[in-house]
Amino acid sequence: MCTDNVGANSGVRTNRRGRPTEMHPPDGDNISLWVLPERPETYIRTEISHFPDAAEDNEDGDKDLKPDLTMYNKEIGSQAWDIKPKTKSDRQDYRGRVAWFFAEMFMEVKRSNKYNPFDGQSLRGSQQGMKMFEQITKVAIESLNLQHRTFLFTAFIVETKARLLRWDRAGVVVSHEFDIGAEPGWLFNFVHRVATSTREAQGFDTTVTDADEDQIKKLDDFRKKQDNKYAQEYLDEMNMNRTLYPIQQLQCDIFEFAKKKIKDPENPQYSALRKKKCLTLLIGHICFAHSSLSGRGMKGFVAFVVDVDRLVFLKESWRPVNTSCLVREEGDIYCDLTGAGVPYIPFAIAGGDVSESHVTINDELLRASQRQQYRLVLWEVGIPLDRHANSFTLIRSLHQALKAHRYAWDKAGILHRDISPGNVLIDMLSPPDAPMGLLCDWELSKKKAELTEGATQHTRSGTWITLSAVSLQYPYKPIELSDDLESFYHLLTYNILRFYRHSMTKSTTTAQLMSPFQNDSESALAQHVWNYHYAHIRGDGGHPDTGGMHKWDKLNYPHPPFRLLDVESPLNRLLEDIHKLCFKHYQTVHKQDLDKYSPFSTAPTATAKKPFVLPAVDLDEYDIDDMASELPESPPTTSATITEVKEDHAPLESPLIDHARMNSAFLSILRPKKHDTLNLDLDDKIDDQFVNLPSFIGVANKKSSATRTKSSVGSGSHRSRSTSDNGSDEQPNPKRQKTEGSGPLSPMRE
Repeated sequence: MCTDNVGANSGVRTNRRGRPTEMHPPDGDNISLWVLPERPETYIRTEISHFPDAAEDNEDGDKDLKPDLTMYNKEIGSQAWDIKPKTKSDRQDYRGRVAWFFAEMFMEVKRSNKYNPFDGQSLRGSQQGMKMFEQITKVAIESLNLQHRTFLFTAFIVETKARLLRWDRAGVVVSHEFDIGAEPGWLFNFVHRVATSTREAQGFDTTVTDADEDQIKKLDDFRKKQDNKYAQEYLDEMNMNRTLYPIQQLQCDIFEFAKKKIKDPENPQYSALRKKKCLTLLIGHICFAHSSLSGRGMKGFVAFVVDVDRLVFLKESWRPVNTSCLVREEGDIYCDLTGAGVPYIPFAIAGGDVSESHVTINDELLRASQRQQYRLVLWEVGIPLDRHANSFTLIRSLHQALKAHRYAWDKAGILHRDISPGNVLIDMLSPPDAPMGLLCDWELSKKKAELTEGATQHTRSGTWITLSAVSLQYPYKPIELSDDLESFYHLLTYNILRFYRHSMTKSTTTAQLMSPFQNDSESALAQHVWNYHYAHIRGDGGHPDTGGMHKWDKLNYPHPPFRLLDVESPLNRLLEDIHKLCFKHYQTVHKQDLDKYSPFSTAPTATAKKPFVLPAVDLDEYDIDDMASELPESPPTTSATITEVKEDHAPLESPLIDHARMNSAFLSILRPKKHDTLNLDLDDKIDDQFVNLPSFIGVANKKSSATRTKSSVGSGSHRSRSTSDNGSDEQPNPKRQKTEGSGPLSPMRE
């Protein structure tokens, strides 16, 4: 029993039985180490700022995120968090590094009440207090993302006051404040119970266990013979530091529909796989995770399939299970898509609910939807769209994603509803001269019949930066086909602004700059990106945020708000063509018809403007739709508010009423006519122009250790918003590209 360290400087007094009897006023100087007699292997260590944490050693994580006190199990992972003493100091043993993977509980201890974020039962503390709450929330998010957890306990102490907190994917529940000077038993009992509980009772996911030596050897052998550069990157990240992030194993049930599709005559392992019930996967360091506490809490791993020596993508999320309307499992959606023969989507091979006990319980107090832990294994591993090699790869990948979207709509009757940077990927194994795009993350999709049945969750679906202008201004309007098609345009412009020379590029001369930013091109780009992709108005009275005014204005102008410097390039032609389609679409949309979907519906109705009548698009300009012969004939489904034009004009029809015109715009670039050539510059992509923009853009900020830009793969890389987090129902945050929920103390409004 380690009782040597319990003394005058420990902050804990013990009686003859070794049980705590009194406590000094808590602060970082005298609460240094607690050793529980019933569990001598448990240590609570201080994180001293001049000791670099484990994340810093690996260029990973928020270097300023250091909890004051962390509980570790001395018998698990001490090599990761233990700091060997350099001097004979009685406090040296109390110090440790931040090793997120091994932490059992965290405590924040502050001496001044100015750091208190709580005011009675409200979160209305001082400015310093609110910053402190943001910090402890970040600690909880980091723990839930970097560990295999279902929930987490923490404690917060300021002066002699303390509160206990329990975090899960529904939000956080906070106890009443109590005085640890007058009632120390509350805190001691809490720490004692957490420390002596089982791993499962502490919130750890016990379905994930340490991999054995034979499995790790098989992974190492596979890694040595790997020649695909992307696979090697993901393997390097997976194995980035086995001391800090040990290789783990888990199992997922194989879908019955997938067993019929598993075949490879050159690999007998695949035939054997059809007879198995589940896949055994090895995972290491996380590839990406949402930077939000509540909501889906999606995170992804590149995983090694022990059974067939292959890399796959493992997606873990928390799906809502007790909503008033049915929210389908993503595996079931992939089953429908695969059965309908939808191309250019990942192949879902395994997954399902992890365990009946892996559900949130904080929702009962927060009036939120209960959530169930869910896993999905995708056979293909993708690379993020922002890592495309050139404009040819960008155009081809977007076109293939559009094909997937069209097949899903026309043959399976499913609308994706979240076209975003993180949901269009490039197959890692596709050759460079024939890249294959993939449209993933279908969990927010709906069938056609469901689109008019009302929302299944309380907030909008989609990713803020690529939502249509209509959806942003009228958040209660159901997502329609035209909204998704418009999102493809915003995804195209977002990538052009980032990676290609255009009229707002920093090196552009003043004469080339577009109005109204004629003096500073970097400022022009920053303001445009913010106004067009991120600007928002906070909702009041429980209403969602609104935005999209800048988008609306620009889409009601016949030319794009910027141009590529090479105006004759195929990419610029595509930008112009698709913008014209969106412009013509917005001539059919009128605000007075949408007022019922506005949070400000009590406002006076705007005076209707006389619509501008445009001639129909001449499809003879384009090549024949390459999918028309394969798709069933059916009457178009209206996806826009069509205004009847009186006098001598016929009603306007939106060019986004179906996929045909947008598909033809892509084909005119990828399949030019006989007398034209496919003149694509294969070296036209430049460095990311968003990196040095002002931080208010929200795309250049430091990410958490769970959100790593270079390898967001498989399924919806960043719905952390340089690609997007939200894949669920998100609203914008200038400091995060994608968030979920309405705050860590609030229920997830879905």
